[in-house]
Amino acid sequence: MIKFDQITSDLTYLGNSIKSISLTNSTICLSENAEKSFGMDIEIGEITTTNERHIGKILLKLQVVILENNDENMKLDMLIEGYFSSSATITKNDFKNQIAINGAAALYSIARTKVEIISAMTFLSGKVTLPMVNIIEYYKVMNENNE
Repeated sequence: MIKFDQITSDLTYLGNSIKSISLTNSTICLSENAEKSFGMDIEIGEITTTNERHIGKILLKLQVVILENNDENMKLDMLIEGYFSSSATITKNDFKNQIAINGAAALYSIARTKVEIISAMTFLSGKVTLPMVNIIEYYKVMNENNE
């Protein structure tokens, strides 16, 4: 078994907040046959550095659309902001890479829970569970789309 002190990141999660949320819904019960569409965008925000710490933020934009009978029955747009820090012993670029991958993965996991809770409170029955995503693959696709 590998001990955590061998693999623990210097990255520290400081917290998150929902910056904006928009929900429209005309569905009472979420059908298992409903077509679900998900979208995501990640933006690395400003990084500040002192003699001792790097502090950075990530903005994660999520969109969930539920379609039934070719009608948009539910739409959820959420912007969640997460803050992270590390010691200044690593470079600013290494810190940016850490929050881009590890920070984004942690923030997405938190956002998945928020979407599940919000959707469970929205419908009489049913909830939306966001799929697991590969953050490294996200950046590969984004780079391909920007070329």
